[in-house]
Amino acid sequence: MRINLIIFTIIIERMDNGAIEKSKQRSRYIERKINDSKNKYLYL
Repeated sequence: MRINLIIFTIIIERMDNGAIEKSKQRSRYIERKINDSKNKYLYL
């Protein structure tokens, strides 16, 4: 997970502010989806 974060921050540094904000939102959304599905399978 940490490696992905490092790669993600490197990619972010190369983008402009609008793209940064959009990708942050996207990553938060994806993270939320992953956690939701984890919880779903955890409590089955």
